[in-house]
Amino acid sequence: MGQVSDDLEAGAAAKPYRRSEESSFVTLLVSALISVLLMVALSTVMDRRSPPVVSVHLMGYDGMDPGAAGRVVSPAFNITLRLNDTCVDRADVTVMYSGVALGWARVDPRDCVKRRWAKDVEVVARGAGVGLSQRLRDHMASDWRSGAVELDVDITTYKEDTPSTDTGFPQDMIVQKVRIFNEKEEQATADASSQMFLSA
Repeated sequence: MGQVSDDLEAGAAAKPYRRSEESSFVTLLVSALISVLLMVALSTVMDRRSPPVVSVHLMGYDGMDPGAAGRVVSPAFNITLRLNDTCVDRADVTVMYSGVALGWARVDPRDCVKRRWAKDVEVVARGAGVGLSQRLRDHMASDWRSGAVELDVDITTYKEDTPSTDTGFPQDMIVQKVRIFNEKEEQATADASSQMFLSA
């Protein structure tokens, strides 16, 4: 009888301890679940931010008469790359008309290393001795008479881990349309396509 009483007392003493242990485990589990939910919510809010943008603005050009381009031209295009919520360590820029490269340039702002996320980068894309076929010149002249010559500006941006390296995978490849108007006014069109190779 004494042994049974002792066992019952031991069992009764052990039960509150188990409840306390279960309560602690439930509290820990609920805290972990709340933390996970908060992290998911924060991630969703961050993803809803404006996407990184590199916009192109053609500020001027020289070295080519779109209405009567010669067989060989050496144009220069003054371009502003506007960076918004992104950074660029290096960018390759090519100005093209109907698939023919008219000017090209490379710029090295090194903004990712310096943590600059909004900036205007000026670049002059030059071509030297670019040959234009008669068909291409006729097409350009026809566009000019119609009111505007549309150019493609191809930009490949790079984000490099080490400023001294010249290699790396493309971060973005962007193609934007710009127009040269025959009133000597330049403006970028609203439509632009962008394909992401690597996220920033």
